[in-house]
Amino acid sequence: MKQEIGALLHLYIDEIEPLFPTEAHQFLIAGAAKAINDAGDRNWMPIIVKQTGAENFQAIANIFVLATAQEAGLDKVWCIVADESNAVQECSQLLSQETTPKINLATATRDEIKLGLDYLINRSNNPLPSVKLSTVLDKIDKPERKYWGEALKEITSLKCGITAGKKLNIFKEIFYSIPEIYPQIERINLTTATREEIKLGLEHLINRPNSPLNKIILENALDKIDKSDRKYWGESLKEIPNLKCGITAGKKLNTFKEVFYTVPEPLPPNSPILLSKLSVAKLKAKAKEKGLPEPEYKNLKKVELIALLSQEKK
Repeated sequence: MKQEIGALLHLYIDEIEPLFPTEAHQFLIAGAAKAINDAGDRNWMPIIVKQTGAENFQAIANIFVLATAQEAGLDKVWCIVADESNAVQECSQLLSQETTPKINLATATRDEIKLGLDYLINRSNNPLPSVKLSTVLDKIDKPERKYWGEALKEITSLKCGITAGKKLNIFKEIFYSIPEIYPQIERINLTTATREEIKLGLEHLINRPNSPLNKIILENALDKIDKSDRKYWGESLKEIPNLKCGITAGKKLNTFKEVFYTVPEPLPPNSPILLSKLSVAKLKAKAKEKGLPEPEYKNLKKVELIALLSQEKK
């Protein structure tokens, strides 16, 4: 039978399953159980339940009361029926102090942050040690927090007294982050990109949260990339680290390639890059095909042959 929401029912205790086990010490459970027996074997604080079947219920709040009633040997307990919404479950657990309020740092106001920090610093059980409220509040409130990750490692970078490990774990008992999604931009072909397009891509990467390129000097990198002849750059973009613009091989280059790519034009036949792949004998044969006088190339080394042939018209 479906029970009415808000109804006060006297339910058999074996029809109720707890949503989670109580963390209370057995000493507290035993003491409360004795108090129930002394008060006429009645739990004067009702258990909050939701109906899960015709004769089955789940305790979602005041679960400590359920544990003490079991310890007291009661057959039936008084319960209030709640609906199945997450909001009602969260509200019930907060009111019964079985959970603690949480603060989303991505959207929190200064006052909300202050209240949460004050609670952590001054609570009697497992407080946040050696942290000054005014100092940590200013350093957390000022940064743009909407892109902070779920791990909240940005906190330890603020030098506010909350270090990685125990202090950060205590901080995360109250604070969390649901970061906004950083906006994406269309990828940019460096073969044909204008200076403004390159600037747009670099700004996007430099300003992106936790970007390995956040210390790149924009104008320096922009000038060196823009002034280069990029039409023959390969897809690996290994030319970028050679520019000495702050984007080195590895993680930084891989991040750069998330936005930038290249579709290189075909190399001309007399390109030094193509010529370098030929042997000395083939380079000399190529010189002969071009009609160059043999004395002009006969005793040249490979580097000299490449320089000679790359100067020739197609």
